[in-house]
Amino acid sequence: MLIFVHVAAAAASQIDNTPLDASAAPPLFGPVFDVGAEIIEVSAAALDPDGDAIWTSGDEWGDTTVALTDLETGDTASFTVTGAQSFDWEAMVMDDQRNLWILDVGDNGALRDHVTCYQVAARVPAGEPVLPVLRSISVTYPDGPMDVEAAAYDDERIYLFEKIPLDQSRDALIVSIDVSAQADSVQVARQEGTIPVFLWITDASVSPEEGYLYLLTYLGIFECRGWRSGDWNTLFIMFFFLGQQEAMVALGRNSFYVGIEPGPFFYMRNWFPFLPLADERVYTLPSGYR
Repeated sequence: MLIFVHVAAAAASQIDNTPLDASAAPPLFGPVFDVGAEIIEVSAAALDPDGDAIWTSGDEWGDTTVALTDLETGDTASFTVTGAQSFDWEAMVMDDQRNLWILDVGDNGALRDHVTCYQVAARVPAGEPVLPVLRSISVTYPDGPMDVEAAAYDDERIYLFEKIPLDQSRDALIVSIDVSAQADSVQVARQEGTIPVFLWITDASVSPEEGYLYLLTYLGIFECRGWRSGDWNTLFIMFFFLGQQEAMVALGRNSFYVGIEPGPFFYMRNWFPFLPLADERVYTLPSGYR
């Protein structure tokens, strides 16, 4: 197994004003936008289906705020989610109908008897800083409570990945829930197996082109190519530490935005020339950071 090592220090880099050509440019280690003014303790992120904006949420108890950052301008707007409660929001995903799922699944002590998934329409109402909940699903786990901070969506199901404490030497559990239009509002999650990932899984994202699943940990990113067929083998593709890294979106193959808890998001990528990079798309830093 090849391990590609990238080491970065958040304070050691500055933002370049040159557009990022994914086929040629070296990796960039530096914040490209910051949602800290809108979100307390950033915990999750999801890429808008058009690829031009990122949703983020925090895990502050009682705070039902989400934010939307325009990747062209770097501007961030916040919205209050109505009809939802916030115990520990730790993950968010987009479904095929352009709905945003906010997942109140954090459970550091593995004590909660149920967790809740909220669906909102990710269509920003003109002049209204409010996003109402469309429906909610209450979930229990088949083997009892577990801590979750990462999720991925596929084929009308949301997959949840356990965050394993460092003192437990075992694979992370995977479960899924039905989020189809006919789904029950109270469910027991379905067991999906385990995945050999260590270092605490804090977020997940699916690349737009290939559908590879990427898992963020405190020390880097794992890639899982066969996850949709039940093949949960993983490859540790990037090693880095930016701080308490809690949120990630995959822009394409080996190309990511990674957010740390205080609010900054960094552009990260594996630049080795023999690895395809995001279908050779070009990414430009938000104009506010040039």
